[in-house]
Amino acid sequence: MKFLSKVLLFCALANSTTLAIPKSKQFTSSNFLLESRAQHQTRDVKNLTSYIWNGGEVAGPRFASVTAEVIIPNITFPYGYNASARYGSSVWVGIGGDQNTCDDPARINNGGLIQGGYYYLYDPEGDFGVFAFYEWFPDGPVFLDDTEGIETAIGDHVRMTVTQKDNVTGTFTWENFTSDKKFTKELKAPVNGTLCTNHAEWIVESFMTTKDHETLFPDFGELHFTDIKAISAANEEVSLQEHGIIVEAEPVLGNGKYLTDCEITGSDATTCKWLGYKGIFEN
Repeated sequence: MKFLSKVLLFCALANSTTLAIPKSKQFTSSNFLLESRAQHQTRDVKNLTSYIWNGGEVAGPRFASVTAEVIIPNITFPYGYNASARYGSSVWVGIGGDQNTCDDPARINNGGLIQGGYYYLYDPEGDFGVFAFYEWFPDGPVFLDDTEGIETAIGDHVRMTVTQKDNVTGTFTWENFTSDKKFTKELKAPVNGTLCTNHAEWIVESFMTTKDHETLFPDFGELHFTDIKAISAANEEVSLQEHGIIVEAEPVLGNGKYLTDCEITGSDATTCKWLGYKGIFEN
């Protein structure tokens, strides 16, 4: 088993500066794969409600790329630490994957999602990590610490970029300004992975659903997406203030209990505040 040399979790449980990579990484591609594409219902023109997505989206033209920067915030364990629980979420940018927004009938229920960013993962054994990844749904995630030896830590300033061409090829670029690391990977769509490209997004993803809410959504306080750029296939930057859509997760649609409060805070920025999940799944 590999070990992390630079992972800090500022809570009472993090009493070691070297923590093993969590076994929880092993279940991301199996348990969560079917939840990777969001299902939305519209609240109004500028807002969508999702089961699992929180953040922002733009829709309209064909998108060639999307990029955003994040300073990875610390996480804490809400409502007291649960020794038997898993905690997990992911932060990423992507093109495709929104069945509500897709305008291609062939792709609405049979399309892909190209995405990349990082996971927070914590398992009951007390192992914690922040892991950069890329993924082309329906294939599972590929973690950069496993394949490239690239480590990521809380507090790192990172930039995430995905590009696509002709709906079936693309790239993922990960830039860590704190560690001065850059990685680019050329990607090809898997079977049933052809993209619907009329939307691009920047997302904090929860894994808490009505089917599986045992993987808890860690408290990240506030997360700021900055320097967001969504570029159309015509090489035009799409305005967030004109075309941006806020997405917030309501795991039980219609009960009015949201995991986050997100807002577009400028021409190239979105902020999401963690609200919590207490009582969301109670009848």
